[in-house]
Amino acid sequence: MRYTHTTIAMLIMMTGYTASAADTHTVFDMQLHAPFAVNECTYKMIAKHKYYNLPMNGACYQLTTDTDNVANATVQIQWSSNPKLVSGYALATVIDGQLEAISFNTLGMVSQSRDVQLLIDKYGAPTKSDHPIMQNGFGAVYQTLNAEWRFDDIVVSYISAIDSSHGLIRVQTQKAVDQMNAVLAKYEHKGPSI
Repeated sequence: MRYTHTTIAMLIMMTGYTASAADTHTVFDMQLHAPFAVNECTYKMIAKHKYYNLPMNGACYQLTTDTDNVANATVQIQWSSNPKLVSGYALATVIDGQLEAISFNTLGMVSQSRDVQLLIDKYGAPTKSDHPIMQNGFGAVYQTLNAEWRFDDIVVSYISAIDSSHGLIRVQTQKAVDQMNAVLAKYEHKGPSI
């Protein structure tokens, strides 16, 4: 089922609750704005490089850069069995030892109906949504869904299609949003146009 403007409006009217603070601050049992409490995946060292094992149960993290300082890093979260929304792995942003953001790919348009419903079940009605039109490499045009939920210090973003087979969900504290904007501002083009 594709969500149209009318369907989104009906879902908003039917979900008559606002998510509680506890709901907005947890993602897959990981607490945002709290000390990062996931263990590192087991690994073997070969020629000064870590080769990680997937977890046998639960979740663990893998460093994505050549640092051992997990207190200020983006790490990859792996599960023994992926949560419903996740396609592959998640990225966790840790700032000053606190978990400040989780982002992960979804299965895109294929899982859009289920994904949106799970997000509405957890967070209530979206604060805003829009329906951009996309075109694939074969010329087929399709309507996608972008939605956002804003709370005091948490922003949840959903993009149903970042490419033909993946969507994206980001759950971020304001601290993570500010850090991401600062990084993007560094790379903003300031020179003359072509």
